[in-house]
Amino acid sequence: MKRLWLTLILLGAPVAYGYEFKLHVTPPGGAQGLVVAGYQFDNNTVVGNCSYYTVSGGSGRGSHGTRTNYYNTCSWDLFGNLISLTPVSAAPVAPPPISQTGTVIVYTISGSSSAGHDTRGFGFVNTPSSHYSWQTVNGGYADIP
Repeated sequence: MKRLWLTLILLGAPVAYGYEFKLHVTPPGGAQGLVVAGYQFDNNTVVGNCSYYTVSGGSGRGSHGTRTNYYNTCSWDLFGNLISLTPVSAAPVAPPPISQTGTVIVYTISGSSSAGHDTRGFGFVNTPSSHYSWQTVNGGYADIP
């Protein structure tokens, strides 16, 4: 009977989960208004927007700083690691959203993967992968893809 019970538990257990990875971009110091979003899949990469601006200080009494925009198209691997950053003349145009749930806006779906922007300030790629959660020594949890 123990053998049958174990078999039933294993058959009912999910084997893969989706895991959301943040799209990583490290802008230069002083960058403001960073926009990071995944807009499309291109084979095993996510392509999207990673634009920002800087403001230089003005000189003299009553002067205003000068805003400089840096528009970029970026590509990331399916784990959110930056592969390339290409300057462009205008910010990449966001496609119409496929769906929005809470703070998550999905712009593209490929198979069981999705990518987009979270209004809490980061882009993401959600890819199917198994992962495990382990309790750390200090009582927290660590996810291991």
